[in-house]
Amino acid sequence: KDWLRSLGFLPCTRENMRRTLEGGENAAIVPGGVKEVVWGGRVDCEHLYLSDVFGFCKLALQTGCPLVPVYTFGESLSMGPDWVPGFELRRKLTYYLDAPIRYLSLCQRWMVPFPNGRLVTVIGGAITSGPKNASPTREQIKELHTRYCKALLDLIESTKQEAGYERQVTVIV
Repeated sequence: KDWLRSLGFLPCTRENMRRTLEGGENAAIVPGGVKEVVWGGRVDCEHLYLSDVFGFCKLALQTGCPLVPVYTFGESLSMGPDWVPGFELRRKLTYYLDAPIRYLSLCQRWMVPFPNGRLVTVIGGAITSGPKNASPTREQIKELHTRYCKALLDLIESTKQEAGYERQVTVIV
């Protein structure tokens, strides 16, 4: 934690993000978090935990900051595929504890939990934004969220072959 803070990372709280954005700085928010990690390791199927995540869209409207969809192909497989049984139990425990419970294979590089050397590709898409509004309505927030999710899925679909993940199916959960 201290190491990440020394690199400029901040806890992703509403207050920190608002202060950063209103101060004219850029901020990267990874909305999936712990609930998305448990879905990792599925070969050719990615689950993005975004269907009930609206806070980043509300903050973007309140501060007038644009959203840029970004996705990393291969990140969830970097620690190897997750073939261990008991997925539903691990998913429920992960959500309850708010801490990822995920299998790490014993065949990682050098027999330690380092990434497997699988191809990881980061892509970015076109800006999605809405008008600055200090008090956006639920409809305005939902509309921006819908456009953001569509832009993200379109970006993934249009670049997955070039990234080497042509069989990947991406689902928003």
